[in-house]
Amino acid sequence: MKRIINIILVIALLMFTGCNKTTTEDQNKINPESEATINSIAGTYYVMSCKDKDGNPLKLDYETLHLNEDGTGLFFLNGEAYELNWTYEDKKFEFIDSEEDKFEGYYSSGLIYGTYFDGITYMFTNDYEYASSIWASNESVDEVPANNSAGNVNVPSNSEGTYFYKTTLYEPTYGIKTANTLVPYGWSVRVNVEWGLISTMYPALATVTLTSPDGNATIEVYSTMAYMMMARNGNWVAEGTYLDFYNIFLNYKNAGEYNDFLLGKAGGFKGTVMNRQGPSYEFQLGLNGEANTLLAALSSSSGTSPIEAEGSFEKTTYFITEGNAYEVEMVSSVVMAHVKVMNNQETVEWIVPQTACFIARNEKAYSDYKDIFDLIVANTSFCENFIYVVQKNSAYLNDMIHAYLMEQAFKPSGSDIEGWNSTYTGTDHDKWINAWDDVITERDAYTTTDGEQIKVSTAYDAVYQNGDTIYAGPQTDLGVDWTQLNKVEN
Repeated sequence: MKRIINIILVIALLMFTGCNKTTTEDQNKINPESEATINSIAGTYYVMSCKDKDGNPLKLDYETLHLNEDGTGLFFLNGEAYELNWTYEDKKFEFIDSEEDKFEGYYSSGLIYGTYFDGITYMFTNDYEYASSIWASNESVDEVPANNSAGNVNVPSNSEGTYFYKTTLYEPTYGIKTANTLVPYGWSVRVNVEWGLISTMYPALATVTLTSPDGNATIEVYSTMAYMMMARNGNWVAEGTYLDFYNIFLNYKNAGEYNDFLLGKAGGFKGTVMNRQGPSYEFQLGLNGEANTLLAALSSSSGTSPIEAEGSFEKTTYFITEGNAYEVEMVSSVVMAHVKVMNNQETVEWIVPQTACFIARNEKAYSDYKDIFDLIVANTSFCENFIYVVQKNSAYLNDMIHAYLMEQAFKPSGSDIEGWNSTYTGTDHDKWINAWDDVITERDAYTTTDGEQIKVSTAYDAVYQNGDTIYAGPQTDLGVDWTQLNKVEN
């Protein structure tokens, strides 16, 4: 029996199913006119992800869906065109082709996702430029090096440095290209995505986890997280998760305070602060600029005026007194914008573009791996494929929330949310979140043999490359197959 799989509406459907115990009354508040129609869905869709029934990624083969407004269409697969009849009802999308094979799935904001013949799952987008960029890369997920695989490069045994290989990580359930990172030889690496995050601003969280061969060190890098605050007549809404706003309300914390918060919440640790390292002057200027960009985006709505903006960065080292660790380092940047909205209301949105955590379970592990932590953090970024799906989900959720609030405005009932205006609508704001995913810390940059850049701690004297393998360490002779990389001059 085919299993219906949903990724695009995993978050949105929580508002309409029992996953979060949303009531029928809550469902009825959604304006049905905000949902997609047959006419709005009709068009051409291009494949962007494909997996077999066992969850193994498959090579993309230019599969295309063409949907007519009368419910007919064509599915182009393996050079053949199959006629189909399609339906859309209650957010479910289905079609049956001329071979009587059925596709079952969902539609949201230009994306179609579901299960087809023999349990194969597809994700389609109506964005041709985006889909064609995936095809043009000539890169399929089954060609990516396996986790903890060092490839076929012969590593010299007489060198004192550390060897890394470049890899791309794919979300394990749906095969979405999610993150790029450098992995030390011998380390294990994996990525996990939490799709159930209650947030219209950034409704998913990806975590890249690397573990040392001896198991005594763990490095985690988290994708963007976002929170908000709101006050009515000077009274701030209490912290918590609010389904009516579909956001996490958390009192603002600068980077150092946020590190302290995550230490206990995410790791369950208690400890003493050993060191707090802030940003350089130049880096702080960049943070301030990003904060002001966010403030300008939030202030662009009618009836909204700016109050303040702030950017902060901190790398915090803790000596652990409670928990299975010796020392822990937390690194984060935080950007905040505070605006005044109509009807004597205030809104604070604060965003954590990326966070990283280094857990060393003994003193030797901290000494051996702290430089590796810096290098991995500086060279881990989240892919546009993952960001694209998350932002499509965000747009859908905002449409739902906006429709609900507009309905309340036309049918006032004395509710406190009457007149509240969602400010997460600026395209500049979206672009900034999407682009700013590798600003954790400053390091020397080197140009690789394929013209890209990697960031390496100043603790390493030299950097060499052989294919996808990177060496960082003392100057040495690795042989003719290795190229010493040049440092990028400022």
